[in-house]
Amino acid sequence: MRSRIDPLCESRDNGEVRMSVQERGGQDRQAGGTAGPREHLGPFMRQRRLILVTVLVVFGAALIYTFARTSVYTSTATVLVKPTGVNRASLGTVDAEKLINLDTEMQIVRSTAVAEEAASSINAGLSRAQPLTPAQLLKHVSVSAVPDAQTLEVSFWDSNASVAQKGAMAFADAYLKNQQTQAEQLVATQIDHITTSIQTARARLQRLNAIIASSRPNSAAARNARTQRGSVLAYVNALEGEVTATGLLNTDPGEVIVDAQVPKGAISPNHRSDLVVGLLLGLAAGIAVGLVRDRMDQRLRKTADLEEVLGAPMLASIPLVVGGEDGPAGLVTVRDPEAPASEAYRALRTTLMAVAGRGEGTLMVVSALPGEGKTTVAANLSVALAATDKRVVLVSADMRRPRIHEMFGLPNGRGLSNILTGQVPADLGVLDWRVENLYVCPSGPTPPNPAELLQSQRMRDLVAELRGLVEYVVLDAPPVLTVADPLVLAALVDGVVFVVDARSTERDAIAEARRRLEQVGAKVLGGVMNKVPPAGPHEYGYNYRYGYGQTKDEAVTKSTRKPASTPSPTDG
Repeated sequence: MRSRIDPLCESRDNGEVRMSVQERGGQDRQAGGTAGPREHLGPFMRQRRLILVTVLVVFGAALIYTFARTSVYTSTATVLVKPTGVNRASLGTVDAEKLINLDTEMQIVRSTAVAEEAASSINAGLSRAQPLTPAQLLKHVSVSAVPDAQTLEVSFWDSNASVAQKGAMAFADAYLKNQQTQAEQLVATQIDHITTSIQTARARLQRLNAIIASSRPNSAAARNARTQRGSVLAYVNALEGEVTATGLLNTDPGEVIVDAQVPKGAISPNHRSDLVVGLLLGLAAGIAVGLVRDRMDQRLRKTADLEEVLGAPMLASIPLVVGGEDGPAGLVTVRDPEAPASEAYRALRTTLMAVAGRGEGTLMVVSALPGEGKTTVAANLSVALAATDKRVVLVSADMRRPRIHEMFGLPNGRGLSNILTGQVPADLGVLDWRVENLYVCPSGPTPPNPAELLQSQRMRDLVAELRGLVEYVVLDAPPVLTVADPLVLAALVDGVVFVVDARSTERDAIAEARRRLEQVGAKVLGGVMNKVPPAGPHEYGYNYRYGYGQTKDEAVTKSTRKPASTPSPTDG
């Protein structure tokens, strides 16, 4: 092994600014401690498309609703109500409020009898195939009492303005006619009853006169008949007085004091009001739906989200690499050293070197689930570390779905699995690559028992041996939530670098992975936000668009360096 990796040399001054993860995390939290307008508007900005769509849908529904509705016109007639059954001469002196119950009168206006009377007037002249029934008419009429006045306002609505005016007048006239008819019938009934009583009394007078005429003048029968005749005469005179008084009773129920007019405009629909309500409802619904969706969205939105769930500071944010991360294209630090992603990996290297300066040089790169880019981060981080004249061994500890050998263009015929099973010595399993100071140990053929091999004493010895020869040992481990392999390796490393996909990783997955790592005593150094979309650097707190030219030490390669598009290993 030492023949392939030279003994440790004295560390060179790489000019990196050393800032502890705790100090950087503290600065981030201090800077984000006070929520500003951007913080409060974050959910609305993230869900702006959903909010806009909801507003447009509700507003469109209101638009269709208001213009699809039939126009409605209403007309009102005002009726002065007079008390009936009182002497016409006393109308100006009696208190009408005590004689009239407007609530009762309102019920009479909406009675079936009045509706039947109004139906004939309303249906006359209408071109409708079917005449309106009284029940249908009652659905179009409303009555209200004017405060502090003995008046009723009778309103009628219809889709035709002329019918509305006609209906209001018809119900007002029908009400007055109905009340007058009832009053006249009541007076006539009373007069008929009194007249009948008078006729009966006069017939009795005739019988009494006959008794008096046929009896002796001083007889008891004559005297008794004369006494009764006086009483009956007084009774008849009183009844005749009642007939006269009844004839003077008022049968006039009132009059229409304000005629109903043909309405000039429809009262419904009110397009402006409907559209304003639709807009407000759409905005309220959009905000509610947006907030609910944003609350239910488990994806990470900003630095604070990752730090809160992971319980560790964010070390760096890696921009989304155009062209994917599979194969050699994923080695952006080699393919395009001046790309924003390469600068982000150098920032990650700076932070981790601050930690490694305290003896934490064995790192394990993991993620919660597959596809989050932890292998790409491990590979590019190793290249970035090697560019500072630090010796680095990248170990592909993901023996179930290895990708390190593909990214570096290395054969996978022998590697970690062969070393752990004793098939090859370590110096033959660790391969030299064309970037100076970088050594790669592929995973080798997939064994039947990866977890047991990683937990073996041979694995502990290999990590210790490598750590004694180089400054950094980087382990690319499987995802935490899929297999137990990273939990086994956690005891062998100084720190864990946790990689998340900024576009898809959910908080629950991070929290569960953190819980499992904490159970085995793993030290999580921090998180790496990977695949950050171009529009997202401000949300995640980093922006690497301002590029510096690549320094000489970051481009140092071996004399046998080949074009980045066709990397090849040297087997030593």
